[in-house]
Amino acid sequence: LPVGCEYHSVPHEEGSIEQVIQLSGQMAVWLEGRWHSLADGEVLRFRANQAHGYRNLGEQPACFHDLIHYAPIPASARESSLE
Repeated sequence: LPVGCEYHSVPHEEGSIEQVIQLSGQMAVWLEGRWHSLADGEVLRFRANQAHGYRNLGEQPACFHDLIHYAPIPASARESSLE
């Protein structure tokens, strides 16, 4: 996340889960109406079907993993999309 960057994400599908793993730098995650600062090695796991965002708080790039586990697609929806 570049210096000075603030990024806001739209909510993902119902049932999606996101995990943010802070690696280096200084950053915060916007969730439930407030910023949550993360220290190196901290993990924040949340339901991703809500507004959320990321902000670099430092003077160096912030490095993190952002794992998004999307909700499974029902079998009936998968089959109809193949037609």
